[in-house]
Amino acid sequence: MPHYSRALELQPDDVDASAGLTRALQLLGQPDKALPYLDRAARRDPFDPSAHYRLGGLYRAQGRAADVEREFAEFRRLRHLKQGLLDAYKVTHVQPSKPGLADPEAPK
Repeated sequence: MPHYSRALELQPDDVDASAGLTRALQLLGQPDKALPYLDRAARRDPFDPSAHYRLGGLYRAQGRAADVEREFAEFRRLRHLKQGLLDAYKVTHVQPSKPGLADPEAPK
């Protein structure tokens, strides 16, 4: 945990350090201390579905039903969006040719 704290002292906007410190505080049974760091991570990287999922879990533990629903809805939306992007990539991605093989369609 001291490494995450130090990283945030040096770079307060570091999303990975905020998320790491959040996980450490949750494991130590200190979810109230974890919430500001996770909230900051979610604001800095709003397209990270896992941050919204974890926020929903923290809000659930605090009995904040409206916040739970909002964060889980955002998690589902981002997860669906991410899956759609992955599917589109698979459809359009062209595999690189293997080294050493000539492309029969290449101009000579």
